[in-house]
Amino acid sequence: MNTKMFYKYKSLDGDIQDNKSSYFRTYDCLEKCYFFYSRQNQLNDPFDMFTIIDDIPTDGLIRKYLKDNKLLSPSNTVDMLKKKLQMYHCSTDERINDVYLNQFTHVLSLTPDVCNDVMWGIYASNYSGIAIGYETRIIYNKFCLECDNDKNREINQRVLTNYLNTMKTKYLPEEPEFHLRLLPVVYTDEEKKHFSFTKMNFDVFTENMYQKKTKWSYEQEYRSVIASAEYVNKNLLYYYKKSIVKQIVFGYKCDKDKQLNLISMMKRIYGDNIDYFVAKPDFTTNTVSLVKLEN
Repeated sequence: MNTKMFYKYKSLDGDIQDNKSSYFRTYDCLEKCYFFYSRQNQLNDPFDMFTIIDDIPTDGLIRKYLKDNKLLSPSNTVDMLKKKLQMYHCSTDERINDVYLNQFTHVLSLTPDVCNDVMWGIYASNYSGIAIGYETRIIYNKFCLECDNDKNREINQRVLTNYLNTMKTKYLPEEPEFHLRLLPVVYTDEEKKHFSFTKMNFDVFTENMYQKKTKWSYEQEYRSVIASAEYVNKNLLYYYKKSIVKQIVFGYKCDKDKQLNLISMMKRIYGDNIDYFVAKPDFTTNTVSLVKLEN
């Protein structure tokens, strides 16, 4: 079976008793076996997953749009369609009409590079955090994460899933089995395409989801994106099968008590099937190297 490891860098800052701390959140997602999907306004790059929405068209343009799209005409007058558009066009800044439509999308970001010194510095609190290693299967030439469909049953029924990122690979008697597909980010400084209410070109949202500025290329990011209007204002958690977690890599500055606490929990939840490492800087080669810990 073709497989490949992907990693999520996580911080362990704060106290585990504080449910707002990164230590609690990291521990919780491992203990309960879920991925946290971030909304656009939760990302550290404000340009990421962002599509500029052009201004609401004039009455004349809306009238022309309805004339060109006759299937919409019986159920939409100019005023009715304009009110619908205003529901989505809800930014306080008229030059950046972004709020509602851009928050439909939720993203999980991973990387195949566990020895990335920049990632250890930024996302794992200067080597005091961890990197979680997930095993993917290669299905139809794409990297896929296996999910726990029993736990995701309610989400799958409610969430409108973007099929460019989530694929059906096997049909069960009651419902399809989903694997989350990871697609590579395209790093470019080309201008992103705009969404236009007259064109209704919703495909640009999907295209822009996978485009980031070249400054971020060090991340070597692959991502899964789920689109859901229901989760615009709340967190989206998607549960995975325990068998895909294969490695925990601790930064060499990781607090020893936190390290032991995490290993104890991992053995309780995942058994003895996890490999543990420490990521250390190797000053002779100027690279990060991994040292395996004995279970």
